[in-house]
Amino acid sequence: MDSLTKYNASYARVVGERWSDALKIDGVAYIPVIGGLFASAADTFWTMSYTDIEKAVDKCVLDDDVRQIVFMIDSPGGEADGVFSLVDRIVKCGKQKKTCALIERLGASAA
Repeated sequence: MDSLTKYNASYARVVGERWSDALKIDGVAYIPVIGGLFASAADTFWTMSYTDIEKAVDKCVLDDDVRQIVFMIDSPGGEADGVFSLVDRIVKCGKQKKTCALIERLGASAA
């Protein structure tokens, strides 16, 4: 079973949960970017904060077992406030780890 198949098998377990850890499989960290995106804490179903995503990125950068980060996007986008800070963090991360994004169903606006 390849890493993406393993990710998809585990995807349903993490949707809607509040967490700041990536799902790690075979040296690849999958960071979900799900639902509406907001600068600060998002306390409703189907939303995430840029802070949550930044925390997940930071943990992956420090984890020697992670060689690549995949952002799994299923989002209509969100507010502009905070997105540029996240972009800067991802660009900086990309100098240390391979990164890519995969649009699962929807990737619009700030996503």
